[in-house]
Order: sequence, then structure tokens, then C-alpha cells
Amino acid sequence: MRSLGGGASRTALAWCVLLATAVCAIYWRVQSFEFVHYDDLEYLLKEPYVRQGLTWAGVVWAFTETQVHNWHPLTMLSYLIDAELWGMTPGAFHVVNVALHVANTLLLFLLLRRMTGRETCSGIVAAIFAVHPLHVESVAWVAERKDVLSTLFLLWTLWAYAAWTGRPSARRYTLVIVLFALGLMSKPMLVTLPFLLLLLDYWPLGRLAWDPGGVRALLARARPLVLEKWPLFAITVASSVATFLVQRETGAMTATDQLSVLERLANAAQSYLRYLGLSIWPAQLAVMYPLPPRISLIEGGLAAALVLAASAAVVRAARGAPYLLTGWFWYLGTLVPVIGLVQVGYQSHADRYMYVPMIGISIAVVWAGAELLATRPRARAVASVLSGVALLALSVRSWFQVGYWRDSETLYEHSLEVAPDSPNIRYNLATLLSEHGRRAEAVPHYRRLVERAPSFMEGWMQLVLSLTAVGDLAGAEQVVTELRARAPDAAETHFAAAVVAFGRGDDRSAEREASAALSIEPRLERARVLLRQVYAARKQRSSAPQPP
Repeated sequence: MRSLGGGASRTALAWCVLLATAVCAIYWRVQSFEFVHYDDLEYLLKEPYVRQGLTWAGVVWAFTETQVHNWHPLTMLSYLIDAELWGMTPGAFHVVNVALHVANTLLLFLLLRRMTGRETCSGIVAAIFAVHPLHVESVAWVAERKDVLSTLFLLWTLWAYAAWTGRPSARRYTLVIVLFALGLMSKPMLVTLPFLLLLLDYWPLGRLAWDPGGVRALLARARPLVLEKWPLFAITVASSVATFLVQRETGAMTATDQLSVLERLANAAQSYLRYLGLSIWPAQLAVMYPLPPRISLIEGGLAAALVLAASAAVVRAARGAPYLLTGWFWYLGTLVPVIGLVQVGYQSHADRYMYVPMIGISIAVVWAGAELLATRPRARAVASVLSGVALLALSVRSWFQVGYWRDSETLYEHSLEVAPDSPNIRYNLATLLSEHGRRAEAVPHYRRLVERAPSFMEGWMQLVLSLTAVGDLAGAEQVVTELRARAPDAAETHFAAAVVAFGRGDDRSAEREASAALSIEPRLERARVLLRQVYAARKQRSSAPQPP
């Protein structure tokens, strides 16, 4: 195992300054950015406990309630602290995200440097992590604080574990357990960390040698390393079960019902390849990549074959290039919780899910390149120039990607340019325009939404409301006619009919249709509101003075 000692050097300090400067140069503009309409509303603006700042009631709420289908109390606690220190100033929340990203970048560099002794390779991996466009979503989106915060605890856990392997003690192992638990309380995606520690045992910590003797002998040598981690595996199981139950109870897994097991496996295999492609060529990035209407099992099978073939090749090369095995399976393993085997939400993949997994790919590529160039001094000079150009290109691309997060409308419009058939994003943009009094601009978005996603009933209701608001009652009535043909017994259909009837002044029909909507769906609060408006209008007309 490499020594964990070794003080800071001038070159290490230079790397730290360079990495921090690069992150700040890319993200400095976020201090003037707004909260975005997408999840920031639910996590921050609509949550009274957050707006009140750091209170005892807020702390209890953070640890006892779920937020947007997740339980991540430390992330919510960080929002409470932000609000206490700076109020609900968006720029302050953004700056904290950037500061956490800087901390993660520096910690990743120092961790790899101490475990491997390879300063330049560690610096390049950290530089990729710092400037890659796929990480913009995790840093520039306040609602993704859980990514940057949980990764901070992940890297601290790896550091504590490496220190424990050098000088085992109960206190050091307890620190590993505590840091792991804190990471899970920031984001449950860290459940694969015990498996990641086993990879580090192989390389670079050197606790598991790949000696002759076959797979059985290797498993025998790995057994004590697995057993020593039983507290971590127990925490992983408990967190996984709790997360599954929370997301199922809060309705986050509705998309799972629409996909068969084979379709989920096919999408997962294809997503592994998509992420690799986006890592190499990070263009056309969006906040939402919707599931395709049809998932090809043939394409999924081919993708799975490629992933398995690459894995077999990495295993065969493991004796001579152990970093390939650690890097590749770091990538595959840390993506498992979000790869879609249990489908949460309606996205096929997401940029933010690569915040930790890309570290593995970067390790494999950078260390393989270094070994390849070790005996080629002339090629090293060329490779250094190309690496600098590539990092500069990634930085420029990230700088532009950050700009799309300055406000909700810019973010949604860009996302629709990349994925025009994303129903959630189109609905969010139309709703944003409606809330800003731009109903006429919202109408074509609602029309496009219901054309591409006719089962999106909320879109139909909002289309009727928007048409009525701009005075196009004839258009609204046509939509209701179409809706009656598609879903005659739906509560949303009756509500839409009630809106049109009320717009025409037909109180009796409006009352009948709103009551029908409530009988089907008693929780449809907007139908109850409409009924109150009908009664108020009727009372106002009855009390008005009659003409002589």
C-alpha cells in the first residue's frame, strides 16, 4: 500500500490553486442566478421551514419528514443554515454549491495523490471532475445540493478508510461508519460505497492481490475484507430498503409500472453507453431526457453485450493494469442505484447521476494513458498539449452550460431544444409563463404537450384554463369535446367542462360538472374552488338591483 503520509509539496499547492481557480472561473456567474422553477420551488420557496431559517422545528422537520420523494436530512439542514445566514437570496445558495464543488475537487486530488503517489495523474483526474460539463447540473442547480454534499462525505469516508487500513483502530473505523452514514443522509445514492471500498482494497491500497490460484483463491482472500465491512453493508441494506419504501409510498416509482423488467434492463444497458458517450462528447445536455415511447430490447441486448465484453476485457487486464478494474467497476457500480433497474421518475438518464461515477472512468483513462506514455518521452509532450486543449474545451463548454441555469425560462427553453418531447419540461415552461401572466404564450406549449402526451391530464386542464383566460372560449370548448372523446369519465374532463361552462356564464352546468369531478376525485381542490366561484357569482347576481 502507498504511504498515506507525505506532506504538501509546492506542485500540490499549485494544483490546488489551479483547480480552485478553474471551478471559480466557470461558475462565478451563479451568484447572480435565480432559483429555478424545477424542484427549487418544492425544496426551498414553497417550504415554510426553509424560509424561516435554522429553527428547532425546522431541524426536527428535516430529520422526520421526506421532501420530493427523498429523505436527506443533512441536505435540508444545509438549506436551513443558508436561509438563516443569508435569507432566501438565491445567489448565496448557489455560491455554497460552488464552494462544495471546489472542496470536492481538492479533496479528490489530495486523496488520489496520497493513495497512489501519482501527483500529475491525480491532478488530471481532479481537473476533469472540476470542469466537466456533465457536472454543471449538480453544481448550478440549488436543488442538487445533495450531489455535492453527499460527495464531500463520500470522499471523506474514502480518506478515513485509507487511513484506517494504514493504522487500524476502533476509533478510525468508527469514523468511517459515521462519515458513510452522514453521506447517506445527504443522498442515498451512496449505498454502493462498501463495494467501492473493496475496489480500493485491490487498487490502489493493495490489500487484495491478484495472485495465481484462480477465482476460488481470490474469493478466499477477499472474504476477510468483506467481513470487516459488515457494519457498512448493514447500513447499505437499511438505507436501500428505507429509500425504496419512501419512494414507493410517495409515488416516485409510478414509471416502474409502465416498464417491464426487460425494458428496464435494456434502458439501463443503453444508459451505460450513453453516459460514456456524453463523457467523451458532452453536447446537447438537458435537465431532462424523457424515456422514449418504445425501448428496443434488441438495442438493449447489444448494449448489454458491449458492457459485458468491456468488463471481461478489464478483468483479463487486471493483473497488469489494476487501475482499469477499479476505475471501470467504480463507474458501473456507483451508477447502479440510478441506472433505472428500479425506475424513479420519467427520465431515461440524467447528467447529475455522473457526478461520482465519472471519477472511475477518469481514473481508468488517465492512469492507462500515463502507463502508455511512460516509455515514450516524445509522445508525452504531445499528450500534455492535447490534454490541456481537451480540459480547456471542457471548461468552455461548461461555461456555456452554466449560462442556461440563470433562470427557469432559459433552462426550459434550452432543454426543449435538446429534448422537444419532454412532457414535464414543456409543462413546466407553460406553467411558468402562465404564472407570469403570459397565458397566450403558454397555449401553444400546452397544445404541443397534449398532442405528444395525451395521457398527461394536467396538461389538458391547463390548456382549457389558458384558452378561457385569453377569451378563446370556442377553442376551449373544442378541447373539452376532444377530451370527452378520450376520457369521458375522468375527473379532469368534468372539471374542464365546468371551466368552459362557467366562462360562458352557465352556472348550472358549471356546478353540475364541478360536482361530478369532485365525486370522481374528491381531492381535486381546483374543482372545489370553482364551485365556490360559481356560488359567489350566483349570489352576486341575485343581490344586484333589478332594472325597473
